Amino acid sequence: MDLKELPVDEFNTDKAFYAALKLHVYGTVHDSFLTTLIGGRSLLLDQELKLEVGRFTARKANHLFVSENGHRASTSAEFYGFTSHKVREKLTAFHELGVVELLGKGLRDAYTYRWKVPVKHWEVCSFMRFRRSTADDLSMNLEMYRIFLDKGMGVFAARDFVDIYARVHGAEYGTTRWGQRKWEKIASSFAYTEFIRGRLQRLVERGLVLHKGDDYQIAPDMADAVNHFDLFVNAVPFRPSRAMCDACALDKLCQAGSTQKLIVSLNQE
Repeated sequence: MDLKELPVDEFNTDKAFYAALKLHVYGTVHDSFLTTLIGGRSLLLDQELKLEVGRFTARKANHLFVSENGHRASTSAEFYGFTSHKVREKLTAFHELGVVELLGKGLRDAYTYRWKVPVKHWEVCSFMRFRRSTADDLSMNLEMYRIFLDKGMGVFAARDFVDIYARVHGAEYGTTRWGQRKWEKIASSFAYTEFIRGRLQRLVERGLVLHKGDDYQIAPDMADAVNHFDLFVNAVPFRPSRAMCDACALDKLCQAGSTQKLIVSLNQE
């Protein structure tokens, strides 16, 4: 994919969808491979195993994006109102752009996709930095980033958080007449506001956002993590500092060349 198709200076729903898929892929790289190497165990990386890194089914995609009207608490506020049909539309568009490849289609040959964008070493570095605070729910990075883009590290109210997402969702659904009608129904529902506020509360419970009285703000010690998520989403190359490497669980692997060897192998067809 030519990533110029996705805006650099705007975090719209398509960019958030891309970011969520990318988080899933790098999470798989971490959980399936890097943890094995960190544990001192050897890793035999054959072609079938490599394919598993970026491969996911339509069902898995639904778990990432379909909140089931707020009943699936681990789904980001970014994708409230998404249905399996809408997820498939997004994936079809990403297939046409070359971000993912449609591997299977139909009943027995179920809808299966593969991520095609190469894994980058510096993006692994950024991922490891913000993963420290959000390992149990990587989608929280999307919401923290959304706050950062609109409010920076400043104070905001719960109503501001709801309004931010109302603008995002209004823009996403407002492109068609049918979408506008759906958005009007969503926006007027009690469940919508409660779900968005619930996601804010989740950020508070994890210590990512501070809450005092009516005021909220991103925790000051999260600034570096948010900045690294920005680098990660926008594929910005950088050279990590020695201090950053010292604090990273992958440092010994990187010094031994193991991380780079893994990345090169993963990117080989």
